[in-house]
Amino acid sequence: MTLLITNDTLALVSALEKISNARVIECIDSEKELIYIVQEGDARLAIGKNGENAKRLSRDAGKNVQIVEISEDPVKFVKNYIGNRMDYSVELKESSIIITTDDYNKGRIIGKGGTKVKILGSLLKRHYNLQVKVN
Repeated sequence: MTLLITNDTLALVSALEKISNARVIECIDSEKELIYIVQEGDARLAIGKNGENAKRLSRDAGKNVQIVEISEDPVKFVKNYIGNRMDYSVELKESSIIITTDDYNKGRIIGKGGTKVKILGSLLKRHYNLQVKVN
């Protein structure tokens, strides 16, 4: 997955930075959602009180908004990306991040048509030079 920076993407980054003062690293505009990657420690700012910033961006864009905090630790970043609403484990082995879960959650992590895992894979490659595998 190639990182494509367009005027629309820059506007999305600017919109979040303007309303929240969070430092946005990048924004991925997928078909069904916007995924903002923010500096470590800025997720609360980006989300806003009671989720107001995320809700506003979602309403304006007409898409779901996911805000993910980057981390120096790629395992922590993956956990930030996936969230805590399902049972899974993450480990770093050589040049790969291995995500292990049951069959039900595997589909949720991979996403429809592999969308979620492709985005995660591109983020891991770009920020950590790692691959992702889901077992």
